[in-house]
Amino acid sequence: MLIRLLLLFSFMMTSVMTNAEQIAMTACPIDVTNQHGGLNKTPAAPLYVDFTGYVLTFPEDCVGFIITIVDEDGDTVYANVIGSTGVVMLPNDLTGSYTLQVISGNLMYSAEIEL
Repeated sequence: MLIRLLLLFSFMMTSVMTNAEQIAMTACPIDVTNQHGGLNKTPAAPLYVDFTGYVLTFPEDCVGFIITIVDEDGDTVYANVIGSTGVVMLPNDLTGSYTLQVISGNLMYSAEIEL
């Protein structure tokens, strides 16, 4: 727990120093039942992402998560896997309002972004 708090603090300090906008992505379970057949009762913590221009910077524990950008019609216009650096550069030909989605196992984090 202490390590996660230190990583979060370090991530937040980096955000402050780079003037990045920080996005709080809310979590939603993809499958609402757990493996024992009951409902999950504890909501997942939000995922905080730095957003500067067309560059998204994810925390280290997001490596391997799937990122998608969905347009207002519900079409996926971009998809990728978050690499070891945690940095994802979005195509600069995207403009307008989009939904940013990050999928990790049974959870999907989402937030609205403007490009």
